[in-house]
Amino acid sequence: YHLVEFAGRWGMIDVLLGALCGKRRVWDRVRGVVSAWGLSAPPFDCWLALRGIGTLALRAERASQNALHAAKYLESQKSKVAAVHYPGLQSHPDHALAARLLGGRFGSMVTFTLQGGLPAANAFIRAAEHIPFCPSLGDLCTTLSHPASTSHRRLTESQQRALDITGGTIRLSVGVESADGIVAALEQGLAAVE
Repeated sequence: YHLVEFAGRWGMIDVLLGALCGKRRVWDRVRGVVSAWGLSAPPFDCWLALRGIGTLALRAERASQNALHAAKYLESQKSKVAAVHYPGLQSHPDHALAARLLGGRFGSMVTFTLQGGLPAANAFIRAAEHIPFCPSLGDLCTTLSHPASTSHRRLTESQQRALDITGGTIRLSVGVESADGIVAALEQGLAAVE
């Protein structure tokens, strides 16, 4: 498997919780697993989540706006960026559907592929000092990950290619900081890509 050279930078998240959903017929089994494994969230984590819900709409709106700004910038960098995947871009094959379903809010995840493959990704990640590497996504600040060596590392190369993942693919989880600051950090990373 490919290993990307991590710069030792990590994002900071107060709490990360999830919800378990499914068909009614599996709930008896779920109850036993939850009881045996102790999958209930601690009270402090629940308090942190409840505290953050009050500003969730504002943060989601800002992150979505920032992601569109970042995606447009990346799309304009054709000499170094081979592809940008973001449903808010007119060039995305599902843009019209996403616009109709999402009401102009296209989310905070932008995936882009650098010309030059894994060496380009390594150079970008090392040089983009203000974008922390973070294998989990959804931080308040913009973070990045390298799917080929993290979330999709167990897939074969052909399986990764079928998902448009290469050594040069970077996933950007856009946060709520200044849109211009995000673009400046992307510029810094791209300046290192040959």
